[in-house]
Amino acid sequence: MKMDNVKSADSKENNKTQTIEAKKINKNNPPQTQPVKIIDFDMPFGSMVSFMIKWVLASIPAMMILFAIGFILSMIAISIFGSIIMSTFTYN
Repeated sequence: MKMDNVKSADSKENNKTQTIEAKKINKNNPPQTQPVKIIDFDMPFGSMVSFMIKWVLASIPAMMILFAIGFILSMIAISIFGSIIMSTFTYN
């Protein structure tokens, strides 16, 4: 199998495309990993804005869940330590 028209970091400078060959995985010879360094991320402005809007909308339920967890934990802490704190401020 061959995949054509795949650009690499070098091809941006040279305006060339490279061919990448996909090989079948052999169980006796596992594929070797190669380190990858991302040097540029090109994203159109409109796509970035829509991504950020989706990100904000997705964070609203997450904030609600975190608020509920914090509220429950604070109620547990108040019920455990509230009597101790209130007894220190009462004058007998």
